Amino acid sequence: MRRALEGDDLPDERVEEWLRGALATFEQLASNDPRTIACATAYASFLQNHARFDEAHAVLDRAVVATQKLFGDELATDMLRRYARLEFARGNFASAEMISRQSVAHELRRWAAKRADEAPRLRSIAQRVEQPGAPSAEPPFADAFAELRRLEGDGSFELAQWMNGIAAVLRAQDRGNATEPLLREALHIRCRALGSDCPVRQRTIEMLAEQLLHERRGDEAVELLEESLQTFERQGAAGSAEAGRASELLVACRENAASSTTSAR
Repeated sequence: MRRALEGDDLPDERVEEWLRGALATFEQLASNDPRTIACATAYASFLQNHARFDEAHAVLDRAVVATQKLFGDELATDMLRRYARLEFARGNFASAEMISRQSVAHELRRWAAKRADEAPRLRSIAQRVEQPGAPSAEPPFADAFAELRRLEGDGSFELAQWMNGIAAVLRAQDRGNATEPLLREALHIRCRALGSDCPVRQRTIEMLAEQLLHERRGDEAVELLEESLQTFERQGAAGSAEAGRASELLVACRENAASSTTSAR
């Protein structure tokens, strides 16, 4: 299985053959081995990346059976996130959001089961995320992730990555305004290993800058984009496509800021 995952030099047919064979072997001979889950999710990701969405969904279902057998509901949040990413890749954005809501609510309830003194508040937020009420009401994602950040720590870049993904789902439904609180919450996180140099943070900055520029508030993104470009410089990635996008955004945001200042005079 490792050779298949690391085999950038292998043709897709060979990678799929190895992943499919490894999964069948684990399910038949070692179904209680956690590697069964890793193999299933890797194969599902392969299928998703090749736009074979129904097959990917079926393999994820097999992964869920294994996770429930080995860990109960402990990994349910991760499985829900995988289903949400699959729906997003399909272009089913409303479905991706619904499953994302379920995953956030499940994680809050998981923490509520561990923190009796905080359980009522956590469960209340979970309920509002899962069922925000009126159709026009946005789920309180930022509030939910503020709680998760407090519980899991400011170094949890996985939370920032999760927030970026949900922001992408909202933006795909023309609800960019709802992404700003979520993305600003993500910026509170500093990766455990890389600190402010985390590529997840740079992606957050890019998404927030795009939204602020769309709202003609480019001046609010200038400092963040300058930070991001400095990070690319430190990493020796100033010539990357990501750095190019950040540079173009910075120019546009500065122009927008200058235009706004002139108009205000």
